[in-house]
Amino acid sequence: MTKFIISFLVIFCISCATYSNKESIIYDNNTMYEFRNNSSKPLIIIIDGSGFHSALGLKVGKKWYNLGIGYYLLRALKNEYTIAVPEKLNVKIGMDYYNDPEFRAIYTAENLIKSYSETINQYLSNNNYEKILLIGASEGACLLPLIYQNIIEKDKIKGMVSCGYGGLSRYEQVHILKTSTLEMPPVWRELYLKIEEFNKEIQLEPNSIDKTYWGYPYKWHSDFMHLRPFDYYKEINIPILFMHGTKDVNSAVESTRYIQENLPDKPFEYIYYENMEHGPKTIDEGLVLINDGKKWVKTILSN
Repeated sequence: MTKFIISFLVIFCISCATYSNKESIIYDNNTMYEFRNNSSKPLIIIIDGSGFHSALGLKVGKKWYNLGIGYYLLRALKNEYTIAVPEKLNVKIGMDYYNDPEFRAIYTAENLIKSYSETINQYLSNNNYEKILLIGASEGACLLPLIYQNIIEKDKIKGMVSCGYGGLSRYEQVHILKTSTLEMPPVWRELYLKIEEFNKEIQLEPNSIDKTYWGYPYKWHSDFMHLRPFDYYKEINIPILFMHGTKDVNSAVESTRYIQENLPDKPFEYIYYENMEHGPKTIDEGLVLINDGKKWVKTILSN
């Protein structure tokens, strides 16, 4: 589950990426990045994808790398709404922790859910927002329904957006992808075909931070591999927009279709992007996705 990245814009905007009007609010070891719009009463909280770097990306010198969907959503929405982005665990802004054993040891779904939930709850307790919307991408979308369940003021959450994950577990998705006819890097296909072998190894050494599968430590996988968002969406009855590329070889589009087919009476909406992978590859694809999301957000927060 690599970071949900709009790769075509990463290269284009890398030198001009900026985070203006940002305030870092620290709660214990957790940080919330706030981009306040004083003319807006609604709040949008963005939980971005996986990676060993800061939630805002990786900063080298004056340039930002590994910018996720959160950055582009922030650019698209900050002039109309206040945006809040919770940092991952106790990560420092712009930093990378791939080789940090302490971070690898705490980088788990359980710790992320706890950290994100506590940060959001503390932030909301100190602010008065009438309407709140949650957006999650890739790893953030996987954790989205669990974070929602932990939010104290969930009655103020009017909707959520899930980008590029769906409802099936990572284990289920890999079993779908290993026989998929979609084009993918040969090494990915090889790793997917070895899912059972690695799953057994991960179960034997669930706390290993040195052994990896698909670039992530066994400890990360032992927490994420069988986490199934669908089981939590069954209990949620607020509007949710699911957005997924049909050629996603990172998170299978069948994962989102599974929710659509098995929870037909929920107030959920779905947008599938033909030819899109885990993120847009062209400017046109990116603009369509951002505009679709922006339009839906406006509809939900204006009601």
